[in-house]
Amino acid sequence: RQIDFSKLAVRDQISESYRTQVLVGLTGAGLTNCVFMQKDSLVIEITPVGYSLPPTDLFEEICQARGILYKRLFSTPVDENGLSEVNIEELKEALKMMP
Repeated sequence: RQIDFSKLAVRDQISESYRTQVLVGLTGAGLTNCVFMQKDSLVIEITPVGYSLPPTDLFEEICQARGILYKRLFSTPVDENGLSEVNIEELKEALKMMP
């Protein structure tokens, strides 16, 4: 299901993150909630090509420190409507990382 962390109180963000087994999201502050996820859960970071923020290893490093699986996928550049597409086959492959 879709969750907009920016619309949740911090307590609810923590609770939702703790119960989440797979977190898929665009590069950005919302992925910081991965710090509250349980060991062996999965974070898939989607980074649009040409995104204004250069890719960093921040979320990957948080996941490694917490025992959380991590995968970064690059999507198409963001279009004039603010949309970007991810390769569905790459996403399916990333989801197979779950134990």
